[in-house]
Amino acid sequence: LHRIQEKMPSACFAQLTAEGGLLEEKHPWLQDEISKGPAEKIFRRKVPDVVQEIAKGYKCAKTYLHLPEALDFAEAMKEVKACVGDAWEVREIKQLLPKMHNCCEVQSSRVNKADGLRELCQVAGIPLDQVWAFGDDLNDVRMLSEVGWGVRMANHLPALNGIGKDITDFSNEADGVARYL
Repeated sequence: LHRIQEKMPSACFAQLTAEGGLLEEKHPWLQDEISKGPAEKIFRRKVPDVVQEIAKGYKCAKTYLHLPEALDFAEAMKEVKACVGDAWEVREIKQLLPKMHNCCEVQSSRVNKADGLRELCQVAGIPLDQVWAFGDDLNDVRMLSEVGWGVRMANHLPALNGIGKDITDFSNEADGVARYL
């Protein structure tokens, strides 16, 4: 993340951690009235610099990167990928918060929902073929494919068409999981 910060000084960071979410005080999500409330729910702690803060020893899950000055976002994502290397995935995101643009997530290629769910099921003694999972994004493909009953949310990305066994009539924001169940 330091390399991204050096190469792209206008980049704004948000971080999911085991301790909760971190968000930079200057982040545009906090300046926009529509995004502010949802952002504060996910990223509860505001800090001056996320990269410096996580260096203190947080257990990090995923980094969200907003590139407000990127005129060619696809090219900017390639630059981010060059900064982080092959051990990390860089994906554009559009659905985390309202009015998102020029945002991507950076996550270790070794971490994914399918493996985490499989490990949890092993510990709990639950066969994976008896598990239901819900998803809406590309990082849900393996999970939806490998569980017994994978369900796409109504607001899923088109790339998920045909993945899993069913689709809800409702989005995440409209309590699609609860209504489906």
